[in-house]
Amino acid sequence: MLNDFQDTDTSAAFLDELDDEEFDDDFNVLTSSSSGRLFGMTPPQRLVISVLVFGITCILSTFCLLIFDKISPPF
Repeated sequence: MLNDFQDTDTSAAFLDELDDEEFDDDFNVLTSSSSGRLFGMTPPQRLVISVLVFGITCILSTFCLLIFDKISPPF
C-alpha cells in the first residue's frame, strides 16, 4: 500500500492540474447583493434569524442576571 504512494508521478504539481475553466466567475458574494440576497437568504429570512438571535440573547442575559442575583423574581 505504501509503495503506491512512491509510484505516483510527482512531476506535475497539484495546482498545475487544475484548469482555470473549472472555476466559476459567476459566484461572487459582493455582486449578488443587487438581487437582495446576503448569505443566500432573502430579507424575510434574515429578519426571522435576527429576531430569533435577539430573543435568545434576551433570555440568556435574563438567566445570567438571575443566577448572579442582580435581579430577583417578585414571588
